[in-house]
Formats: sequence, structure tokens, C-alpha cells
Amino acid sequence: MLIIKKIGADNEGTWFEKMVWGAKLRFKIRPRNDEVIKNIRKKFKHIRGEVEREAAILRAFKDYILEDFEGVGDAPDKPWAPTSENKDRLLSLDVPFGEQPVYAWVIDRANELAIDVIEEETKNS
Repeated sequence: MLIIKKIGADNEGTWFEKMVWGAKLRFKIRPRNDEVIKNIRKKFKHIRGEVEREAAILRAFKDYILEDFEGVGDAPDKPWAPTSENKDRLLSLDVPFGEQPVYAWVIDRANELAIDVIEEETKNS
């Protein structure tokens, strides 16, 4: 049975690790469901231009889903701060051929956090 969790705007993320280019990165990811997307879209309905509105929605969505991250920067002593711009940079990072892109991996984790799968026992009489 699939159980879709109730998700509010204040959900705290869960930490995950992923190897990217041989480096261990950590991602604090929030759960995602349709309600989250609806609430984000509502915030930008005042923007008239469709392209501008969709870009603002996508940036806000990425900012929400990726709460925090660790392990990436411009130099070992210059880690990136978890700003909206840096989250976008990280989610757009190139990965080796054949590996799942970072953005798709993060979305998969966010979807998993929003759904519980419960196996029901089948009673054989």
C-alpha cells in the first residue's frame, strides 16, 4: 500500500550522501508532493510573463527541495553557502556520462520522502 504523507511548508529535510566525481557530497532534502508545488506556484501567480513566472517557480522549488548541502565549493577552504544561486549551480552540476544527474537524484529522494510503502501481510486461511 502506498501512503502519501501530509507535507507542510515547514518540513525539515533528511540528509543523504552521493558520490559525484569521486567526492562525497551531502544533501539535506525535503519531501515533495503536489501540495508543495501548488503552494509554491501560488506565490508567483502575480508575475504576468509566463517565462519569468515559471523560472521563479523553478528556482523557488529547487530552493525548497534542497534545504542544505555540504562538500562542494570553489576551493577546500571556500565551501559554497546554501544560497538559492548555489543550490541551482549544484543541481545543474555536470556528472560523468552514465550517472544520474544531481537534480534528478535529488527529486527522486524528495519523492521517496513523501511516500511510505507498507507491505500488507496476506493471510492464507
